[in-house]
Amino acid sequence: MSELRSIVTWQAAVAEFLAVFILVFVAVGATNIAATSGEEFASAGVILMGLSNGLAITVGIAAFFRISGAHINPAVTIAAVVTGNACAARGVIYIVFQLAGAVAASAFMRVVSDVPDLGVHHVNAAHLNPAAGLGLEIVITFILVAVVFATAVDPRRSNLLIPFAVGGVVAINSFVALPLTGASMNPARSFGPALVYASWVQHWIYWIGPIVGAVAAGVSYTLFFGTEEMKSRMRISSLWTTVEPIPESTREPD
Repeated sequence: MSELRSIVTWQAAVAEFLAVFILVFVAVGATNIAATSGEEFASAGVILMGLSNGLAITVGIAAFFRISGAHINPAVTIAAVVTGNACAARGVIYIVFQLAGAVAASAFMRVVSDVPDLGVHHVNAAHLNPAAGLGLEIVITFILVAVVFATAVDPRRSNLLIPFAVGGVVAINSFVALPLTGASMNPARSFGPALVYASWVQHWIYWIGPIVGAVAAGVSYTLFFGTEEMKSRMRISSLWTTVEPIPESTREPD
């Protein structure tokens, strides 16, 4: 278990904790503003929360991509493991620290806000049933992770565009899905408030939906658009080995 003995792994894990803390702190904080102003589901509230989510992701990736790859999302981590871009041991460590960051941020926001169930995700029963909510979370997470693979995993990427592309797609998806499911796309984002407020109604949607969407996107992108190096990584043996980033020198021509 070389991953457990590597200082680089634990530095990356702390980076994931901090990045998720920033995301949940900002996302739940924006929800608090929208809720207390009575505009949580009004146009202004949706724009506020959508932009907040997108900007928090942009900042997290810009700050921590070079340290951990800035997954900031257990679904992204699982997709990375399945496609051979991270080993299972590091994936488990990342997810534990991501969830811890979400819980810490949610607990802090509970202390400073008196809004009940602040930031807890649930399907808007006035517009969707749980099955439709699950489908929506699958689709928006598929879109998100497809962009992640195209801009952050593919070795033909432009590093300067990664934070803006991923942050932008989070904002766009949020504009569409916030009033319907909360636009989670991220089990950690949903888990933190659910644990702090002990509110688990429909919580399964926010694990199954993002994970299914993320894995489908990661596998599809790799098979249809990935380089030969990316495809060669997507094998069972990659789950148990330390995965190094694809070197820039191996980029295939456009």
